[in-house]
Amino acid sequence: MTRNETTQSRLATAPFDDEAADVVLRSSDGVDFRVYKVLLSLVSSFFRDMLALPHVGQRASDAGDHADCGGRPIIDVEEDANGVEKLLRWCDPRCTPPTLESWEDVQSTTQLSIKYDAPTIYRRVSECLRHSSFVHQYPIQVYVVAVRANNIQLARAAAREASCLGIATWAACSELAYIPASEFQRLLRYHLARSARAVEIVEKWAKSGAWAPRFWIHNGHSSVGGVHLCRGEWWREYIQKMRAHVEKYPKGSAVQEPGFLLVSSSHDNWWCPNCDGRAEAHTARFIIDLAKELDKELDKVSSDTRLENGYILTFSLTCIGRTEF
Repeated sequence: MTRNETTQSRLATAPFDDEAADVVLRSSDGVDFRVYKVLLSLVSSFFRDMLALPHVGQRASDAGDHADCGGRPIIDVEEDANGVEKLLRWCDPRCTPPTLESWEDVQSTTQLSIKYDAPTIYRRVSECLRHSSFVHQYPIQVYVVAVRANNIQLARAAAREASCLGIATWAACSELAYIPASEFQRLLRYHLARSARAVEIVEKWAKSGAWAPRFWIHNGHSSVGGVHLCRGEWWREYIQKMRAHVEKYPKGSAVQEPGFLLVSSSHDNWWCPNCDGRAEAHTARFIIDLAKELDKELDKVSSDTRLENGYILTFSLTCIGRTEF
């Protein structure tokens, strides 16, 4: 507790130069931050327990020789002035929290929260992430933050984004060390449920929806029951390709990617003469309506979603961590 005693300290800027404060946090580079014991105790159980110790929580002469000129006890911390100010600005209601400009800012702030056992900071960070670009850029990391903070809305958004991006993009990250394997398994099961549902929707629309007859029944090739039919090989190949793609990337926009926009000149000899001329227009309308249906139905994925083998998923985004709703 005596580090920096021989170093000339300097006072932090407002509001951490308050004369009425009753304790000092001294950074590793010798900056004194005057704060209130009650504030530190409310936000951090680490500081609450430390301030309960007689030789730390006392003022004036009872604090021994490790006190400032006003008799406030001094607590040395490992962080430099920037780190201490960041910590305090997330705690102090007089301050605006620092802007999270990069994921490194998020990491450093959450690490401070974990180190000093300050769940309020973690929760406030999760609230800032909810409508940020980080959900799209770092969905797995954001999911971890959401689970630890028990932020249901953020967890749902991050899980959905991770699933939309595809499991192949799920790179290992250090944040996963802070949640149980069961929580990651929940995320994986959710993705598998979305994938299975997306495939089910594509196959249903291709086989029994109102779209299939538009391609397969027209004046053309072989006749069955007086109705001339196209064998529809190109359509089956088209749907197989789409099925595989939505299985990897379960989202509506997946079927609107350039590969599914058919152009006659680039698919010569793929469809029959009767399909030619109508396939482009029909598939364009098909993928627009299918994309809407996918997004609508995938948002309904829950614990009742079944995989093809009949296994009922136990994962639900309305039940995260230890709290049930």
